[in-house]
Amino acid sequence: MSVYRIPQRDALERFLRDRGLPLPDRADALTDGVSHSNLRLTIDGQHFVLTLYEGLAPEAVQDFLGLQSALHSHGFPCPGIIPSSSGALHSDLDGGPAALFAFVEDDGLSLPTAASVGDLLARLHRCGDEQGISIDRDNPRGAAWMARTAEALRPRLADEDRQLLDDELDFLARHRSLTLPSGIVHGDVFADNLRVVGGSIRALIDFEFAGREVLLFDVAVAINAFCSLEDGRLDRLAMRDLIAAYAERRPLTQQEHLALPMMLRATALRFWLSRLEEALNPAEGQQVLRKPAEAFRRILLARRAPLSGMQ
Repeated sequence: MSVYRIPQRDALERFLRDRGLPLPDRADALTDGVSHSNLRLTIDGQHFVLTLYEGLAPEAVQDFLGLQSALHSHGFPCPGIIPSSSGALHSDLDGGPAALFAFVEDDGLSLPTAASVGDLLARLHRCGDEQGISIDRDNPRGAAWMARTAEALRPRLADEDRQLLDDELDFLARHRSLTLPSGIVHGDVFADNLRVVGGSIRALIDFEFAGREVLLFDVAVAINAFCSLEDGRLDRLAMRDLIAAYAERRPLTQQEHLALPMMLRATALRFWLSRLEEALNPAEGQQVLRKPAEAFRRILLARRAPLSGMQ
């Protein structure tokens, strides 16, 4: 989590008072994410996370916080949100929306197993199906965003990268008519959005990129994130474990199995584009984490190779 700005003392006092809390004894920057300003507040021995959303409209923040609140209330492992006295999930703080969350411990040392990630995703997707939980927007980093971002970045890319980008967009356009099961997706299941202790996942955090999408999108994001070797190639055993654990709760359809190689390419392109955008249009802030685009370029190139035996 990055830190772009620190709230003014008076504004923070009003924000916390509206939640029945005093000013913190201490505030520590959290710097292992990317998009927003995040502080861990310690108040009377309790820990909270304060997030100040950068560049997002209050309506968009309300959408994904509403989803997170509904999931938490149905027992899904994600942080609870501390509402205002009027029940609002977010409030203005220093000119932008902000929210306060219960802090979930993380040992900072261990990674989850691929199987535990697959199980978590299936729980999320079944929550949407079985509890009627939804979100009032499409995937904010889906096909439309990829097309817009590619168009903006294309003139600034080297010829080789421009050709790769055009090839992938053409490939996706030829598969756009596929009909697959859809519902709520998190859209960004990476290690820095999981809270893990002793290898066990305690919580999924940061629902900023959640939206309506084919469920296989989430599965492919997680496979690329947790089942990729250093050179970008797939770790087949880890992928098998992730899919098997997912299928214990929500079996993939035959169409999803067949579409998985395509979706692995699509989600590799999504993250290559977002990291290119961050590199070419760097945000300014006090402590800003930037992730290299090259890692996802390697993954994308590896996913272009024929992939057989997915079942």
